[in-house]
Amino acid sequence: MKKFLSLIFVFVLALTIVGCGKNDQDSTLIVGTTTEPGVNFFGTFWGNNATNNDVRKLTMGYGTVSYQKEAAKYEIDKIVVKNLEVTENEGGSKTYTLEINKGLVWNDEKPVTSKDYVFAMLLSINPVLKEASPKASVTTDGTVVGSKDYNDPAKNTDGKAELEGVSILGDYKFSITIGAEHFPYYYEFLYYSVTPYPLHHLAPEADVEQGTKGAKITGKFDADVLKSTIDDGSKGYRYDLKVTCGAYDLYNYNADSSTITLKKNKFYKGNYEKQQAQISNIVIKYVQQNVLLQSLLNGEINLITSLSGGDNILAGLGHAAYGKINFTNFSRNGYGLIAFHCDEPVGPTSHVEVRQAIAYLINRDLFVQTYTKGYGVLPNGEYGLAQWMVQASTNENDVVVGKNSSGELVPLNSYSYDPTKAAQLLEQAGYKYNEDGSDYVQAADGSSVRYRKLADNTYEKLEVAWANTSPNAVSDLIRAQLIPNAKAVGMAIKDQAMDFNTLLYTHYYGMNGDGYLAPEKDENGKWVLPEYQKKDDNGEVIEPDMREYHMVNLGTGFETGLFEPYYSASIEYWGWDGGAANVNYIYDEEMLDAAWDMMRAANDEQYLDAWQKYQYRFNYLLPSLPLYSDLYHSFFSKSLQDYDVTAEWVWTDAILYANMVDVKK
Repeated sequence: MKKFLSLIFVFVLALTIVGCGKNDQDSTLIVGTTTEPGVNFFGTFWGNNATNNDVRKLTMGYGTVSYQKEAAKYEIDKIVVKNLEVTENEGGSKTYTLEINKGLVWNDEKPVTSKDYVFAMLLSINPVLKEASPKASVTTDGTVVGSKDYNDPAKNTDGKAELEGVSILGDYKFSITIGAEHFPYYYEFLYYSVTPYPLHHLAPEADVEQGTKGAKITGKFDADVLKSTIDDGSKGYRYDLKVTCGAYDLYNYNADSSTITLKKNKFYKGNYEKQQAQISNIVIKYVQQNVLLQSLLNGEINLITSLSGGDNILAGLGHAAYGKINFTNFSRNGYGLIAFHCDEPVGPTSHVEVRQAIAYLINRDLFVQTYTKGYGVLPNGEYGLAQWMVQASTNENDVVVGKNSSGELVPLNSYSYDPTKAAQLLEQAGYKYNEDGSDYVQAADGSSVRYRKLADNTYEKLEVAWANTSPNAVSDLIRAQLIPNAKAVGMAIKDQAMDFNTLLYTHYYGMNGDGYLAPEKDENGKWVLPEYQKKDDNGEVIEPDMREYHMVNLGTGFETGLFEPYYSASIEYWGWDGGAANVNYIYDEEMLDAAWDMMRAANDEQYLDAWQKYQYRFNYLLPSLPLYSDLYHSFFSKSLQDYDVTAEWVWTDAILYANMVDVKK
């Protein structure tokens, strides 16, 4: 979602679940998750772990816009917004004036006012937050008038500058002005999508006031304040969301047991339909994939929100057939993948030929059949089964097509298993030598590795470092196929298993956690790729935080009703920026142009045309290699009733309508 504007959105672990009907005030639901929770709960400033993201959805409430099931799109949430007025200004800019309903309160009974919404916008791009928590991503795409200057620490030295494009117009009214250059915009509702942050909790001695040009923070507000309230290294709102206004409160996070306990927020007025939580407590518990289903059968958990993998699904369906558990299924709004780091001189995966060679070295048809057992498909681009664009781009042969530079619709390359083609691509990338500089010859025992000659006459080894998690069925399948197949063509795979949070941290921030060098603008204002040998003012070489790994296997899910890859293709958003960002470190003007056209589409037809061009280029460049897109299955105990989930109506939405009942004999 749009960076900056999209601010959307166990004390005792119960060992048995005993409900007493729909009105039971002590009901507890235990949700099993295969993504181990991390410490970062407040926003995506420090990363976006899927489990933590679910917690935010359940606790951070009263966003001005919500996804509404019946309409199948985002609309103004009338529980929150009394009125929206859109003004087209002279020159092409637009102003969105929102009036918030009275009577909304935080879980400490303090009123939710316009100041909380405006504070959220001011804080999220405030350079003082970056000063207080250096690892926080505090950036803006500049859509709000004046936001680039506000985000600049040289122009907003104390964090109290005025943000021209945001005005506070009363206790329950505020406005947002978007520059003319940012229209048209396919997802225009994101321009007025804001979720409040508790000003009284995060900056208790500060205030939000209207200046001569825009809103500003006044009073006691500096890095020391935010360190104490948000991030002192181990305590603060980053780690503990004490004051929230969603359906649930974050009661406890137990890192030792990897469990999160949520309690029903009795002050919550409900979602867009006034629906309030029926279940008193939710415990989110980390469970390894290989024991997830058994944990459900044992009564240790009550809900598996999305199970993938054919063996797991078939086992679950068998138990459901005997009436032990219930299930539902839905198309995955995402896919499993291998993500590559694509920038030079990261290593071999900076070459498109190497990335393509890896694709040809995995029999992905066999992979998807082995893993999903027919409950999934093989995507050849950046898409998931649930997206409407996929259906609109599937030809009569049931193949997804992209659009080439000539405007022709062509099937996306399936990269069918072909080790000969892989070897040819490695030769094209320059990996055609032995370590001593002689022409590469495959050793009889398969131990030889290719090398590439560099400009300084040294030789670079064709060794791809792979970060993965274990136990993990996907990792095991990649390991079984890729390592021997790569070895047979002279490519070495360095296999390193680790826990998921370490994998993400290394992927985002580098081997030392210092972050990767960012691109800079040259004297002509053009973005240029980072130089890996920089010097400080004293002439000393500054060593960047280089990649320790060249590829990682992950799963990704697209935001409900949204697909906007501009930020993941833009050089300006190089690296982790707290949301959708260019963590593949790829820059290609053709792909970026297509992503830009998607963002600037005025209608579905224009969007689809740009989407097809984007997918064609993505399919060639392979910043990530898609492996599978599942037909997800959700399994749950008989005690969980009225649970209805789809690809777009996710479990954090559906759970408000569900309840726990007593099914004991």
